[in-house]
Amino acid sequence: MARRSYSIEIRPHLKIGMFDHTGQFMYQKRVQDELLVTLTHSYEEDPGQFVTMPKPVLDSSLARLAMAELRNEGYLEEQVRGVVRLTPRGYAKLRRN
Repeated sequence: MARRSYSIEIRPHLKIGMFDHTGQFMYQKRVQDELLVTLTHSYEEDPGQFVTMPKPVLDSSLARLAMAELRNEGYLEEQVRGVVRLTPRGYAKLRRN
């Protein structure tokens, strides 16, 4: 099964939300939303297809945190580090929202 590489733009300069207790900007939700949009497109093309995240995404601590949260919630399956896909549960949750 061939893996597809999708472009996910992580924009660390975005200042979304409030400051947290450490003074860092809270834009985790934005990163997670961008991941979900990309993974949704892939799921709609082929639900069994894993997506290889580009190196800049893997280098982003926010993107890794977003993927971990989605995985822990059962919305994301990770084949190996950086190779992911939505689960049927994750896709169904997105369709409801």
